[in-house]
Amino acid sequence: MAQTREQLYETMEEWKMRHLIRDLLWTLPIPGRDFLQEMGFERGCYQVVISTGYRGKRLAKGCKLTDILTMNKNENIRINFYEDLGCEIILLMDTNAVSRFESIVKHWKNMPPQENSVFYDLFFSYGKVVTDPKEIGISYNQARKLMDRQFFCPKGEHIFGTDDNALMEESLTHEGLNVEKADEYCDLLFSCVQAINHARLTQILDDLYSYITYCRTDEEQVKMFLLDMFMLIREKLHAAYSGDRLYEESTRYYMNLIYSKCYLYEIIDTFRDSLEVVMYTIGGPSRDNVLNDILNYIAHNYDRTLKLETLAPLFGYNSAYLGKIFHKGVGVNFTNYVDMVRIERAKELLMRGNDKVYKISELVGYHSVDYFHRKFQKYVGMSPAAFRKNYIENIRED
Repeated sequence: MAQTREQLYETMEEWKMRHLIRDLLWTLPIPGRDFLQEMGFERGCYQVVISTGYRGKRLAKGCKLTDILTMNKNENIRINFYEDLGCEIILLMDTNAVSRFESIVKHWKNMPPQENSVFYDLFFSYGKVVTDPKEIGISYNQARKLMDRQFFCPKGEHIFGTDDNALMEESLTHEGLNVEKADEYCDLLFSCVQAINHARLTQILDDLYSYITYCRTDEEQVKMFLLDMFMLIREKLHAAYSGDRLYEESTRYYMNLIYSKCYLYEIIDTFRDSLEVVMYTIGGPSRDNVLNDILNYIAHNYDRTLKLETLAPLFGYNSAYLGKIFHKGVGVNFTNYVDMVRIERAKELLMRGNDKVYKISELVGYHSVDYFHRKFQKYVGMSPAAFRKNYIENIRED
């Protein structure tokens, strides 16, 4: 059936409006003020909002942001919207529409939707309010950049706006993810696991989350960065606890695990859960005092620089108090105990292999071979070379 003149006119008007809004959003060249006024765009109140599904979910019918905005039929508000790549692009076109949206934002920030709510799966970002139609593109670009950072949203956060300064691009303080930082965090996390320090583990992971959030990077780079970190920690743990059944799944398993997450906080939570399991596995259910934790840490780190001042924060104590606990429980001070562990390990290496004395000195944590000689003489009563010679002669006699 042929369209009536009125229907054809409405179709053309809708077409012109749709293309005009697209040009305004993308800051493309547009006709002059007369055309804007003809289409209903005068100096007033405009704001762009982008809405999509939380955790990548598809929104149920009747649960989109436009449905909420237009829920009250008695409110006279002007909005225009269209869908693009799974997102709703919404243009609020008058003061009533902007006020209605502001009331929704205020309500959701004070009372976020619960997980069993039909609106829990809704996520949206918004740009600033502008008064000139030609500035609509500015509001859109802000909303789009914030939507692109959805991966970095805090747990349970459903709204990104220009008033959330920490989320704006100009607030990012790091140029990009740093390999040296990755190594630093790996060492810190590995030390926490060995110290069985749950509180410190959470603190470091929170700091890692903050560091990544303020980097100028994207979701793909972050996931690659964290996967590399995870695999490095895994290698360290395998080397230190070869007898324990840790991280037996394939690399692809952990890759799929990380890449299946929609948000940074979910990956950080995965790190936390995984490392907590490792701490339980290597520590055992009976590890209920800090002294056992320290002895375990020394047993696996005697080849590193060990000072009570640097270990104390790992276990949640100040160094003076921790020193008293250690001396009372072991019977010798911290430094002497570390020396004893190192010398016992050196004796094993002298008996089992042909490594040079200077090499064994390094392997047990002494970077000066002369210092190692003095310590060995003190605890064994002879030099490392003499100890090895005596051992070989005893073996031959037997």
